[in-house]
Amino acid sequence: MQTDNPAGVTPASSPSPAPSAAAGQPSGFGFRAAWAVFIVAIVGVLAAAIVQTTRGPGDKWPEPGVYGNVPDFSLTAQDGSPVSRASLAGRPWVVDFIFTRCGGQCPTMTQHMKALQTWLEQRQLDSVRLVSVTVDPAYDTPAVFTEYAKRFGADSRRWLFLSGEKSVIYPLIQEGFYLGVEDEPAPGEAPPEEPIIHSSRFVLVDAQSRIRGYYDVYEPDDLERLRADILHVTAEKP
Repeated sequence: MQTDNPAGVTPASSPSPAPSAAAGQPSGFGFRAAWAVFIVAIVGVLAAAIVQTTRGPGDKWPEPGVYGNVPDFSLTAQDGSPVSRASLAGRPWVVDFIFTRCGGQCPTMTQHMKALQTWLEQRQLDSVRLVSVTVDPAYDTPAVFTEYAKRFGADSRRWLFLSGEKSVIYPLIQEGFYLGVEDEPAPGEAPPEEPIIHSSRFVLVDAQSRIRGYYDVYEPDDLERLRADILHVTAEKP
């Protein structure tokens, strides 16, 4: 179960309808007004196309935006090594937030991350890292994460499973990535198989530690857009 409200683009307000021709106007006024509205609409569409710059002819997705900077943090990988924002800087990474005892959406999320690992290998995108952060740090120790990583065929050279203190992880999720997490939901809010409420989104971070997009694993278009955005950020110049 997810609960979050990631940064997004505020939709523009809908234009007000054009007023009808007033009594006493020349007979051609209504036609001219309709024509003017049509021209304004065309200009608006063209302007929107220019603002929402695409990668090139035939590309489906607009360029990824920037939704803030990842704050400093210090966590521990499955092999016991320290991992921080600084150690991940210089290469793009995709992060999700899971826990190993989760019987709900976490296995699905990890399967999608494994599919992304395969796609990155096929594309030879060796610079891109994958990061899974626990929302159950009291249980998900590096040793537990090591076994979990083996179960899903994670390549430890690319895919990190991070644990640490709840006092570090929860503010990182909520204030750093603008996602929701709740380990003490009210009765009835969380199913028994998933007692911790958390997001089902992947987050893309670029080489400059900037958040570039959010992608729900249950939305095929989001996963397609993630791949397109990865190609974009890996091609960006510092």
